[in-house]
Formats: sequence, C-alpha cells, structure tokens
Amino acid sequence: MLADWIKTADLLPPKGVPALAWHGARAQALLRLQNPQAALTEVEIARQRQHSFGR
Repeated sequence: MLADWIKTADLLPPKGVPALAWHGARAQALLRLQNPQAALTEVEIARQRQHSFGR
C-alpha cells in the first residue's frame, strides 16, 4: 500500500498541508521502502522550499 501511495502522491502538497510536513511524510515512506537516496532528495526539496519562502 505504501509503494502505491508514493507512486501516485503528488510532489506538491495538497491545499492546507505544509510543504515541510508533506515532504517529510514522503521521505519517511521512501525510507520504509528502502530508498534512502530518494528520501534524501525529498528532504532537500523541503529545505529548498522552506528557504525560498523565507522561513
């Protein structure tokens, strides 16, 4: 089920969901699916978005 979710989940967070929380959830799912490099990429995306919003 987790593998299906990660394949179909949008890269952008749904309305009302903070980007950091969304990418954190995606990173956690990727780690559970034994894909640490992809998880690291998700964390980097979240960091870039937080930085671009000035937070």
